[in-house]
Amino acid sequence: MSKKHSMLSMRVQMTILLAGILSGTLLSCILINSLFLSKYYYTEKVAALDSMLEYISDIDDVDEYFNDSENCNTVKNKCETAGIALTIFGSDSDSIFNSGDDLKDFTRGQMFRGELTLSDDNDVTDTFYDRHTQIEYLQKFGSLDSDTYYLMRVPITAMRDSVAISNRFFAYIGVIAIIVSTFLMTILSYYFTKPIKRLVKISEQMSSLNFNVKYKDHGTTELDALGNSMNKLSTKLEATITDLKNANSKLEQDIEKKEKIDKMRTDFISNASHELKTPIALIQGYAEGLKEGINDDDPESRNFYCDVIIDEANKMNHLVRNLLSLNQMESGGIPLDMSRFDIISVINGVLERSKILIEQKELDVYFDNSKECYVWGDEFWIEQVLTNYVTNALNHVIVKGTIKISLESFDDNLRVTVYNDGKPIPEEDLDKLWIKFYKVDKARTREYGGNGIGLSLVKAIMDQHKQNYGVYNLENGVAFYFEVEKEKIEHDSNH
Repeated sequence: MSKKHSMLSMRVQMTILLAGILSGTLLSCILINSLFLSKYYYTEKVAALDSMLEYISDIDDVDEYFNDSENCNTVKNKCETAGIALTIFGSDSDSIFNSGDDLKDFTRGQMFRGELTLSDDNDVTDTFYDRHTQIEYLQKFGSLDSDTYYLMRVPITAMRDSVAISNRFFAYIGVIAIIVSTFLMTILSYYFTKPIKRLVKISEQMSSLNFNVKYKDHGTTELDALGNSMNKLSTKLEATITDLKNANSKLEQDIEKKEKIDKMRTDFISNASHELKTPIALIQGYAEGLKEGINDDDPESRNFYCDVIIDEANKMNHLVRNLLSLNQMESGGIPLDMSRFDIISVINGVLERSKILIEQKELDVYFDNSKECYVWGDEFWIEQVLTNYVTNALNHVIVKGTIKISLESFDDNLRVTVYNDGKPIPEEDLDKLWIKFYKVDKARTREYGGNGIGLSLVKAIMDQHKQNYGVYNLENGVAFYFEVEKEKIEHDSNH
């Protein structure tokens, strides 16, 4: 069953419940009327007869009392008020007082038929059915003194008719009341269940983790109190879930960072072991050859052995230094020393240190160093980036080739590009160059002493500076670039 039908069912149940209560009340009233109203009416009439008897019994002299017309009118009024027919007569059956019809002859008929026996010392109360009038009476008869008698009578047939009429009246009124109440309850139940429906919708939204919906009625009923409590609960749940999400996000980041560190550690050990394996083997082999005195008589061979050992040791030293620098840079262990410096001067210094190799390969180097250009960054690490780019260009440029360093200005940054007219890099390898120990041509990399660490160090340095870097192929060569922030007025004011 849908929620709409459930809520409708609740309204119907409330209406049926009210109609049931009204119907039960009506039936109970009719049943009570039928069972007890006649008895109650009978008891009340007996009490009225007893009261009238008590009144006339207090009269000292009946004959003298009723000779006064005023007294007669008083008793008649009492009889009419109580609905009692009263006859007082003497032993000779002469009437002393009649409130209405003279019951003397009727009394004689009863006595003749043996239906009424008068006594001097007792009072009798019973019912009598008149066959002529077909009316049933409640009557009381007896003696007031030794020669005075009374007979009081009240009809009770009307009482039964009244009970039937009363029950029919209750039935009619009850049916009308049930219909009207059912209609009113249907309308009222809508207003009673309306806030409940809103609370149900709010709870559904809360179960879907939507805490923007709020209960807007601010009354004083229990439902309004419940709605306000749900608003508070919604606010607390939203804050709690937000905190849990933040904590979960932080935990995921910590786990991801840990996994990344673990992978870096594993890769580092594996790749470092691989890179160190060859120079260690060479050093060991040539050192053993020297120890065993191979070619002792040939100084040139000994010098070659020593040169190989020194060269491999230098490569190992260079590898270890780069690995340490890369590890510190990636872990954030080296804070940047930001300062204002002339990038032109840094480029000139790198080219000057590479002058011998440039001359050996008979290279053409193009760089416009005619004016100063100040930038903002860590001068030492920017120089390391330039050194790696220039060294990489020297290792891959063709003989008698060209190296070109150019500067391109953007809004806030200066892009430095190092181009060499060497062999283009395969497109699928361009994005992999920044991975530690990755080598496009392993044989050639080994030939010039590369270990695949330089460009990874460039990546770590530029990431620390939060600047762009990259590589792309040109028609006759390859260009590596990086960006550095241009000098700003605020930098000058701070230094």
